[in-house]
Amino acid sequence: MNMIAIQSDWEHVSQYLGVITKETDYQDHLELLSQLMDEVGDNLDHPLSGFLDLLSIRIEEYEQKIFPIQDATPIEVLKLLMEQRGMNQKDLANKGFDNQGNISKILNGKREMNLKHIKVVCEVFGVNADLFF
Repeated sequence: MNMIAIQSDWEHVSQYLGVITKETDYQDHLELLSQLMDEVGDNLDHPLSGFLDLLSIRIEEYEQKIFPIQDATPIEVLKLLMEQRGMNQKDLANKGFDNQGNISKILNGKREMNLKHIKVVCEVFGVNADLFF
């Protein structure tokens, strides 16, 4: 790769490497995270896998600073994440979480999230599984 190509790519990538300080930057990071998740998937050998990890860390740092979740139940955490992203039950079902009926039961406290649910939530929202235990 030549220096011109590196410089061109760097201009686009470098804005996502620093600490997130504004809501607009946060939204940009979330949008890019979603695109990267679609591209990278579960492929740990994908060239963008490390960038996906770094982006997730930056988003999590911002969320912990701006949206601290202390002493919240897993259901409260899920509701907050959905609200922050403007998602509804159908959106979550489309991401592979579960069917809408089971999502409704979970959100109403009639059913607990299982490990599959937690894994999907962590992937969809770019959060740490520790929030759900």
